[in-house]
Amino acid sequence: MSLRIVGFVQVHNNVQNGYLRRCLRSLSAITDQIVVYDDASTEDVWPLYEEFGCVVIPGRTNEFSKELFHKQELLIWALRYRPDWICWCDSDAALGKIFETRAGTENILSQADREGAHLIMLHNLNLWRSHWWYRTDEKFNDLWHGVAWKNTGELHYKPVAKLHQQQFPYFFHDTQKPAISVRFDKPEGQLLHFGFAREEEVARKYFTYRAAGQTGWALDRLVDERKLELKPASSSWYPSWLLEGIGEPEAAPLPQLTPEVMAQVESFEAWKDLRVPAG
Repeated sequence: MSLRIVGFVQVHNNVQNGYLRRCLRSLSAITDQIVVYDDASTEDVWPLYEEFGCVVIPGRTNEFSKELFHKQELLIWALRYRPDWICWCDSDAALGKIFETRAGTENILSQADREGAHLIMLHNLNLWRSHWWYRTDEKFNDLWHGVAWKNTGELHYKPVAKLHQQQFPYFFHDTQKPAISVRFDKPEGQLLHFGFAREEEVARKYFTYRAAGQTGWALDRLVDERKLELKPASSSWYPSWLLEGIGEPEAAPLPQLTPEVMAQVESFEAWKDLRVPAG
């Protein structure tokens, strides 16, 4: 018997940069339904939602710090489709090569079922100012995301309005009952994160987190390239449809961002104005 899989995404824009299309295309290949919480996008997201048949909860105002409240609302909708598994993806990411097909994905989920796992963790590959290089310094290569969630019948969030909280739900109401997680450590199964793949996106994130109250090392590392370390990504990690759109491998980006300079810039819009050549 085939598994029922529901895709789970929270979205704010990512249309103009092409990332949302990648995310939805990636999920549509392996899911029966995609549910979306749209956090008051200002870009034209609706044609993509219609193209991929998404069920959408439209947010009235952008509430970046309340993402767990939105995820709880979205989880209620996702569970209405009675999934065996829920597959989460950031709207600026896509699943790696091994999750390119439904059959391959079901094999992985079925294996997790046999092992009694409730959560599958994928390594987050932070592509840096390029589609072909990923960052390894400042803990950028240390993150694993809980991407696939087994429907235990008790999935729920405990929302708080803070940044950088656990993004996957709790699996049981009994806090003494452990949830079993497994790390899928094949490089072809990474979560491909494009949110830093362009300098503009790096700057956008920096100013977004700064406006939300983040300070110190957690903020500064986003724009601190003084000790930048990059490694090349392999084309074997990418689904074939993605390779068609990202071009040939290129030289590694050179360090240029510093927190001291960025701290003097008032806003993302002001940063963009500074990047426009005079003339």
